[in-house]
Amino acid sequence: EALSKAIAKAAAPAKKGATGKADLLAKKVGLGLGMSKAPPSSVKMPSTKATSAKSLVAPAPSAASALPAPSSSRTSVIGSSRKLLGLDAQGSNNTSSARSSASASVSEKALPIPDASLKLFAGYLTKKGEGVFASSQHRWFVLYRTAEIHYFDGEAVNASTHKGAISLEGVRHADITRVKPGTNDYSFTINTPRRKWQLKAASKPDYDGWNEALRELLEAS
Repeated sequence: EALSKAIAKAAAPAKKGATGKADLLAKKVGLGLGMSKAPPSSVKMPSTKATSAKSLVAPAPSAASALPAPSSSRTSVIGSSRKLLGLDAQGSNNTSSARSSASASVSEKALPIPDASLKLFAGYLTKKGEGVFASSQHRWFVLYRTAEIHYFDGEAVNASTHKGAISLEGVRHADITRVKPGTNDYSFTINTPRRKWQLKAASKPDYDGWNEALRELLEAS
């Protein structure tokens, strides 16, 4: 019995020490768990949520800055386009003139061919068309006492060869002018109320013949 008490007394301090160490370890673990769950109120963690939100939101542009600035190159391109497309004032006038000339040619072409007994003079002339790209055509012209000049494709005078007519109504001899007097160029113009006709004789005798025939007709009327 005495031996049993001695053994129990010797084992008691060791058990107490082990228990003390276990309690100390539990306290340390509990303190660590407490820190991970809720930090002390005195410790302030940096907040990045508000900063990130502010940096992601861009300032809205003002109404004045949203409008595009006027471009001078755009105006110049439009001006060039207007000029290239013939929308300027001069191009409009040229277009109107070409249309009126075309209408005059159509109406004068519809004039009937006068009777052969009314023929006053005839001969070949070169007729220059109107416009930049107009071509010149060699036609047989016939002057009639009806104050009309009809031209044909060849010397055969009929409806199938008839190409057009020049009405001399309201025309005076002064309205017929030579383009380059004093030269070997025998071009001349006839200014009618509807159109300016550009004709050319092949030689001086041809030009003189036309000039005298037109003078006789226009001064007599």
